[in-house]
Amino acid sequence: MAQHAGLTLLLEGDQLTIRTLLFKPDPRASPYPSDRLEVVDWIGVDIHVESQGPERRQDSVQARAIQQLLSDDKDWMCIIDDDGNGEVADIVALRLDEDGLLIKARSL
Repeated sequence: MAQHAGLTLLLEGDQLTIRTLLFKPDPRASPYPSDRLEVVDWIGVDIHVESQGPERRQDSVQARAIQQLLSDDKDWMCIIDDDGNGEVADIVALRLDEDGLLIKARSL
């Protein structure tokens, strides 16, 4: 069941608030099917380097994860790369479609 709620993003001290529909996950849902997991190609990536850092390292794990998001067939409105401590996810992608707000998050 959809619930009206606000989405608040904090961006380096500034605040952005988006009014939209957010959906509460169904706790009775089945576990994610293992046959839908995707294998990641790590060729050219130093798996010991997680963050792109200020120099935007293209051989980092985060850079590869963002490249994969950008190559999806989805039109992402916003992709957030959070290098801070204590974040919920390292990378979050957002878009609105006919079903509501789609959020894809990756913790690395």
